[in-house]
Amino acid sequence: ALDSVIRDLDFTHQEEVDAMANAINKALKGLVKRSNSIEILPDEPENSTNPNNNVDTGDYMNMKLFFMMAALTGAGYTLLRRKKEEI
Repeated sequence: ALDSVIRDLDFTHQEEVDAMANAINKALKGLVKRSNSIEILPDEPENSTNPNNNVDTGDYMNMKLFFMMAALTGAGYTLLRRKKEEI
C-alpha cells in the first residue's frame, strides 16, 4: 500500500489521498502479531558429516596440490630465467 502512495498532490486530489490512506489502514489491520517464542536450534546437527568440528566453508580445494603446483611453477620460472641469462 505504501508503494502506491503518490506524494505532493494538491487539495483537488483529496479523494485519491483518502483512498490511499484507507488502503494503508486496511493493510495495517490485516497484520497478524507474531508470537515471541523463538525456536533455538542446536549448535551442531545430529547427523553431522564433519567429524573434525571444522566450519564447512564449501571450499574443497586440495591445498597440498595447490602448494605443489606453486612450487613447480616457481622452480620452472627459476630454471627458465637462469637459462635465459646464460644465452
